[in-house]
Amino acid sequence: MMSWFKSEKQINQTLHKKQRLVGPGTTALLIVLVYICGTQYFSKPKVTIERHVEASAGAQFVRTHSISQLLSWSDELHLTASQKKVMERLAQEQKNGLAPIEASIKEAMKEFTNFADNHSSEAVGLNAVQAKARPISQLSRQKRQLEQGFAEQAFAVLAPSQKEKAARLNQAKAVHKLESKMEAASQ
Repeated sequence: MMSWFKSEKQINQTLHKKQRLVGPGTTALLIVLVYICGTQYFSKPKVTIERHVEASAGAQFVRTHSISQLLSWSDELHLTASQKKVMERLAQEQKNGLAPIEASIKEAMKEFTNFADNHSSEAVGLNAVQAKARPISQLSRQKRQLEQGFAEQAFAVLAPSQKEKAARLNQAKAVHKLESKMEAASQ
């Protein structure tokens, strides 16, 4: 038969072994795990929305010359007084037509910036960002279409030889712009 002393000794040994499982190392590990999990759970990722606008592929080649470009090339294109007058009238009509659109774009940009500022410290879904940016995109498209329409009207005023000259001037401008970009990139 077992003595009382021996059984107490066995009980103390088993308790001592169980206490070793939850020692200072295990406790420290648990504290670190709780801390890491807590910071991951309670800290929200910072979202930065950057606005970078680039022309879509081929956009340079689709657009006609702007009225301001044509007027700036008036000497090279040998524009007549009546052609200048028509283009200046078109430029004024374009300016009047663009004013409310540009004001709407400015207002939509303010709303989008406020949205970005208010949600800068929390995760925002792509759908929410796109929904807030949609009015800006639609207004920009509307502005581009209006500018394109007026530019086509101004280009129609030119004689065939002037249109060819404008195309050459625009091509030279594009080459110069491309060379400038390549030079800036190589530095």
